[in-house]
Amino acid sequence: MRLDLNKISFLNILYASKDLQRQVRDIRNHEDVRKHMYTNHIISVEEHAIWIASLAKNDQKKTFLAFFEGRLFGIFNIYDINLKQGYAKWGFYVDPVFQQITLGSALEFKILEFIFFELKLENLECEVFNTNNSVIRLHERFGFKKSTSKIQNLYRNDITPLILNVQNWNISREKIKKLFLI
Repeated sequence: MRLDLNKISFLNILYASKDLQRQVRDIRNHEDVRKHMYTNHIISVEEHAIWIASLAKNDQKKTFLAFFEGRLFGIFNIYDINLKQGYAKWGFYVDPVFQQITLGSALEFKILEFIFFELKLENLECEVFNTNNSVIRLHERFGFKKSTSKIQNLYRNDITPLILNVQNWNISREKIKKLFLI
């Protein structure tokens, strides 16, 4: 697979235009995205605005837009950020229009590079619904391992926790780089 990863760029949602913020809400409200989210109802304009405003006051959570060749195609969140412990959780979703272009793998690679080498975090965790096997497999290809920790989740009890540390990412990334012909 040959995909120029330099064509993928990120923008913090706080610096995005109102139109881009609206597009995020549209993607987030798409049925194929919502069904894999904890909060799976239709997000109203007001609720979306309150959520964006809350990000400005929260140092432990960051949301970024992902662009491919200048077009918005995905969103990712880094949350429960603890810089002292080098830990965070994360999640991402891709606009269903782009899901057939295999940009999800490229996005995951770029996000992991960003988290481990720019933010300099050492441990990363994510939570995936047990029924979302394709995303579990995707994360495992990138070196994530199923965690034995119990997830205390107020919304769902059918969650697979996955973890990745920077040492395992350094091993996995070399294999992944070959896939992208980097």
